[in-house]
Amino acid sequence: MSSAPPVWSATVTFAPADTTPAVAVDQAYRAKYGRYAGSYLEPMLTDQAAAATLRLAPQD
Repeated sequence: MSSAPPVWSATVTFAPADTTPAVAVDQAYRAKYGRYAGSYLEPMLTDQAAAATLRLAPQD
């Protein structure tokens, strides 16, 4: 019996992410990963990380 997850695929378009909700996303990361402040959290909140964020939009 296999417990592997089902395979899923979709055709998507990559686009720049909307930066509007950045404050809310940063707060959510702080709430979830705050206990790892120095090692994981701070790199996720840099301008460089935000600039590398992409939106995946499904193609019709």
